[in-house]
Amino acid sequence: MSETTGALFLDVAKAFDKIWHDGLLATLMRLSCSAQFIKITHSFLTSRNFRVRINNILSNPRPILSGCEQVSLLSSAVFNIYVNDIPNLPSCHLAIFADDTATLTRHKRPDIAVQALQTFVSQLARIVNAPWYVSRKLIHQDLEIDPALDFMKIISKKFFEKLPQIPNALLQLLPYDSAVPISRKRPRAMLDYTYESFPSIKRRRDVNTMAESPDP
Repeated sequence: MSETTGALFLDVAKAFDKIWHDGLLATLMRLSCSAQFIKITHSFLTSRNFRVRINNILSNPRPILSGCEQVSLLSSAVFNIYVNDIPNLPSCHLAIFADDTATLTRHKRPDIAVQALQTFVSQLARIVNAPWYVSRKLIHQDLEIDPALDFMKIISKKFFEKLPQIPNALLQLLPYDSAVPISRKRPRAMLDYTYESFPSIKRRRDVNTMAESPDP
């Protein structure tokens, strides 16, 4: 029995112009590409500028932070790597050349072939239309970057761990209790801890001033 072949062709508008340089380099590192290839790609993408001319007026040069040349052979290769996370279903065959993408599937029943292509489109739309916070989370995961809140917690913990080693009487007077309830960890809730030490600090300053002042 003959089979029905279904095909879906994708055309990405200004595909080469939308390549994010830092995202591409992060993808190369995540895929464990060789250091030589990453350096070549970095050299290929960086130190590029553009200028705009209107009649006889020429603008100042501006750096190019995204996109690559369409006429370059390397552009096609790096673009395919850049979009390597495009959905690839077992029931579909994905063919990519430069910015031309085709998805093929076949089945004895035409409705099942159409359903397979629709599943591919749904997964692709879910990725393309993802909210900004989802994309940002994936970027942090790929680059192994701690979110800002976690980073602040780690830095604060390291700071207070080293605090007793600093020979500064004023700093040592500042209380720090790592077991403070979560409801009291907001900055404005921690202010009372700081204000409790201010009288002691002031008295210590007065004592030091009196000790350093010469006798009349």
